[in-house]
Amino acid sequence: MDPDKTTVTTTPLPPGPDGSERTRLTFTPRDKYGNLLGPGRSDGFTVDPLPGSTPSGPVTDLGNGSYQVDVTLDADSLGPPGISVTQPGREPVPVRPADFRLFIYSVKFVCGEQKDDCCGCAPVRPGRYSTEINIHNPASKEALVLTRPIPITVAGAVVGREPRSSGPGRPSIVRLPPHAATMSDCCRIQELVLGAPASSEVPLTLGILEIVSTVDVDVTAVYTASGGEGGVASIDVEQVRGRIFTV
Repeated sequence: MDPDKTTVTTTPLPPGPDGSERTRLTFTPRDKYGNLLGPGRSDGFTVDPLPGSTPSGPVTDLGNGSYQVDVTLDADSLGPPGISVTQPGREPVPVRPADFRLFIYSVKFVCGEQKDDCCGCAPVRPGRYSTEINIHNPASKEALVLTRPIPITVAGAVVGREPRSSGPGRPSIVRLPPHAATMSDCCRIQELVLGAPASSEVPLTLGILEIVSTVDVDVTAVYTASGGEGGVASIDVEQVRGRIFTV
């Protein structure tokens, strides 16, 4: 069985009794020459779960060289539905749809206070900064949305100045119903970066909030800045465009 020659399609199923998402996989296994494995060969392989998916029923032989199996998706999985197919004496072959897409958004955040007593290489001018990021699901189906901050400056300390880099912090996953919205603001971002809610105003923390969604959502960032005590605040609103990542 060759994964590059094997075709896979998916059909959504009604949710399970516990509300879990279910999908029917129809796959047509072929070898590297395009020869079919079947029909009538369902006893020649076994089916096992892949991370994020669990088979929830037996394999059905469709009688034309194709087979069907129903899978249940893990509640927090952003991966495509899939199974692992194993033939005797051979390595397992992952079976997934070839056109599964995720939508990725990179949003700049600037939070906290930059004081005027810093050295001459502060990343922003002295002032107070705040970021609020809105995520709206305009689709008619639920969106599974993962957010994770990538801090470049943490509580005033620069951790990602070139040539250094900084990796992602603790992720958060939200199941966003159709036509619903949520937000991620400085309080939530700093909680993910620092590991707990801040008890007072935190020195400057800035970086990138990475948003990964199973649905094309609308992302809007609202930036507020003030020059200091009694200074007039400025506000800026930006619509963030996403990129499509095909798994």
